Amino acid sequence: MYDMIIALILTIVIEMLCLLILQKNDKIIIASVVLNVITNVTLNFILHFFLDAKLIIYIFLLVILEILVLFVETYVYYKLIRNIRQALFLSLLLNVTSFLLGLLILNIN
Repeated sequence: MYDMIIALILTIVIEMLCLLILQKNDKIIIASVVLNVITNVTLNFILHFFLDAKLIIYIFLLVILEILVLFVETYVYYKLIRNIRQALFLSLLLNVTSFLLGLLILNIN
């Protein structure tokens, strides 16, 4: 449970910093926080049940879930931005950045 909370907080902080750098409006920042509370918690909750699975199964599930998160977040950003390319770019940028920085930060500790 503690790990899921840390992952959520870390994701929100990293993505908010990205959004501030990109100078996105308040609606997108709020949407990002709400989306992360829903998608990050759901993803980590599901993955929690596969911690003892073979690594290949865990990684496969992680990739599938991350793709689903990407679709959900792209759709919500599209509803706000009304440009599918910008929405997809934003979702990809935020997710890749928070995923990679999260791995780096959590593996350092």
